Amino acid sequence: MTKILVVDDDPNVQRLLRVTLKQEGFEVVVAGDGAEGLRLWESEAPALILLDVTLTKMDGYQVATTIREGESAGTHVPIIMLTAEKEVEQKVKGLRAGADDYLVKPFHQAELLARMKSLLARFASSEGGPAGKPPLGKLLAFYGAKGGVGTTTLAINAAIALHKEHGRRGLRNRPPPGAGQS
Repeated sequence: MTKILVVDDDPNVQRLLRVTLKQEGFEVVVAGDGAEGLRLWESEAPALILLDVTLTKMDGYQVATTIREGESAGTHVPIIMLTAEKEVEQKVKGLRAGADDYLVKPFHQAELLARMKSLLARFASSEGGPAGKPPLGKLLAFYGAKGGVGTTTLAINAAIALHKEHGRRGLRNRPPPGAGQS
């Protein structure tokens, strides 16, 4: 059974998440503050963490940062921040602290479950053990101010050259019909 760590100081949110996640077949461990959340992360080895931002003893940003600093090589536990903080700056702060996703309260249970299942699938190891770190790569993007032919030609030629040189696949995102036309 997949273990989920819920770190939230609101008993109503704890209860809602516990019931929802158990109905979906997850094992649920609950922490009421940031320090307890860190302790349970170390002792319980959850597959995913649902983390509130406004916690006592240690806020969610500090918890996420501490987890990321404490992860051993080759491990990565997905973190979804669940919080009432809806400003872009707060979302960016959470993602920079180490969260993999960010969901603003109130949220729909179906959306939370879809995000959880997506992260669990993305970070699961093939052996069924602890999740691995996400693969890191490089992104090369070409953006034309006018969407002209030159940008497309440059992107295609660069993709062909990278493929020939490094054997890597390239992906080209086609503009919508009519884009770049005056």
